[in-house]
Amino acid sequence: MAFLPLLLSIFSLLRFNAFALNPDSRDLRIINEAGFKCNIYWINRWKNDELVLNSEEGVFHGAETNINSYLGHEFEVQEVPSKKTGHCKGPDNTCRKGQFKVNPNDEQLVVLEEGLERIVHTDNVTKARDQAKRVLQECKAGAIEQFDDQDPDANMIALLSCLDTSIEEAVEEKKNEIEFQENLRMNMGSKLAGYSCVDPNVTMSEISENKTWTDPSHKRQKAMMLFDKPTIKIVYVKDFATQAECKHVEEAVGTLVDVNGQD
Repeated sequence: MAFLPLLLSIFSLLRFNAFALNPDSRDLRIINEAGFKCNIYWINRWKNDELVLNSEEGVFHGAETNINSYLGHEFEVQEVPSKKTGHCKGPDNTCRKGQFKVNPNDEQLVVLEEGLERIVHTDNVTKARDQAKRVLQECKAGAIEQFDDQDPDANMIALLSCLDTSIEEAVEEKKNEIEFQENLRMNMGSKLAGYSCVDPNVTMSEISENKTWTDPSHKRQKAMMLFDKPTIKIVYVKDFATQAECKHVEEAVGTLVDVNGQD
């Protein structure tokens, strides 16, 4: 039985980021262990490979930075010249450099290794592969240690039991992570709802789309889409109701909704 591909599929699914708003958007964490300060540039392939500075202050040795980018975007890392000499410490005083590319996976980590000799780029798939290999090696080692040449079925049962326990632990860990993120979003959502309802000067969301809405009297109205998700839609229709009508609605539902906009 090919255990490794099966484990890899399971751990990859457990590390899938189900909360990304844009399917092409990716967050990258970059750690500088190069031994010198670096600048990070986005390579604009649509404009003659123009280098666009992405880290205005640069990334010092031992520090880290986060970048939100998109699938397929490429970046170049360059050594920052010395302020005293104006030169870098590469061959013939050249500035050392390297590149990396945003891939389709989640949890991307980019480590700039010593001297920029190597840029190590890992993600949820490579982590899942490593985790699957580790689990399989540990379970195989345990099965070999308890190997019974008189009972091959018992050996297989022991191996499968070990794999099953490891998968259950990984599933439980991911379940706890999902619950934490859900609770965090709920708590933040209630606070933001309260702020939006109480603050009369809160800035209205930008219009994402203009549509036409027809009311029951067949009058056509301009409808501006402010938020459009499968579970929540917010549409702004100018002069939809008079001040008196709004006041009546507020009084009618005043006992049903609290100041935070919660039921």
